[in-house]
Amino acid sequence: MSSAHAATIYHHDHPVYAWSMSAKVSADRVLAIVSVLRTLSLAEELSHDCQTVITSFYATSLAHVVGASYQAPDVAYLATQWFDSSNDVRQAAKTLFDAGIVRLSDEESITLVDAWQHHLPCLQPSMEKESAKSSLALFICGYMAAEKYSLLSTSSLIDISKSIALYLHDESSAHRGLAIDLCARGFQIWQHYVDAMAMLRALYTLATNTRKETISAQNIGPQARLAVLASCASLHDVPPFTVEAHRFISANLVLGRDLFTGTSGQQRY
Repeated sequence: MSSAHAATIYHHDHPVYAWSMSAKVSADRVLAIVSVLRTLSLAEELSHDCQTVITSFYATSLAHVVGASYQAPDVAYLATQWFDSSNDVRQAAKTLFDAGIVRLSDEESITLVDAWQHHLPCLQPSMEKESAKSSLALFICGYMAAEKYSLLSTSSLIDISKSIALYLHDESSAHRGLAIDLCARGFQIWQHYVDAMAMLRALYTLATNTRKETISAQNIGPQARLAVLASCASLHDVPPFTVEAHRFISANLVLGRDLFTGTSGQQRY
């Protein structure tokens, strides 16, 4: 199909056929559409409508509209786009990935984790811990565990938690931002399998550190502040693990305003 202003290599007599070719084609197509919608949403008068179309149609209802022939977007492919694209595409890929893993059946979810868990960073030799495949494995398995942890084995949860801690504590890691976001999403899970206090201290240090040499392109400070607050909030639903943790969490809650601004208690006085 073509016109004076646009062209496409996919020619079909009915629009739904474009969503029935393959999982990768569906992923590319919906990612392009949602990325454009996110950009358009920056215009105030279009923001609400664009967000509604993204969340109410492309992320959740497209399969119902297309019908039985629908090829759901490949979630592993969407995950790769989070690493390799511009910010708008990254955010679109994450939105679609999250929606995609929710739609997976229990069997499909387990199969996906089984296919990737052996590539987790903590299971790799030193030279491979930062590889594209290892970070992708943590992205897929980590967010799947945060969404459907009850489906995963204890060994899988241990390896995911150790991999998050590995990236979080490595100051030179290019994937520290991923580890921080996973802490925000599932600290109540990871805390049972790694040193929870060490994880909280690392997040708190990143959240409050304002030294120029710690500022990076990943912009992890704001991420860490949100992760600390999310981690503290999640502890209301789980058993306390140490007296020290209680004191630490209480201090963080008292300093809630500082965590949002990135200033320490000493800087206020």
